[in-house]
Amino acid sequence: MSLFKDLNDVKLDLSEFDELPLSEYEQKRILKDVRNKIHPKKQMKKRLGLSVAIIAAFMLS
Repeated sequence: MSLFKDLNDVKLDLSEFDELPLSEYEQKRILKDVRNKIHPKKQMKKRLGLSVAIIAAFMLS
């Protein structure tokens, strides 16, 4: 456990790393990925419901 305590106490100098702002395209792509990861089941339920409705309509006609 002392190894983990030693690693927690390590101080890093973050000034040596460059921070570049994201472009608008990258921001939109990341937001789209996050939204798809948050609500993937809603899209599947809508598609499944639509598919079942179409199949039922063909079977009834």
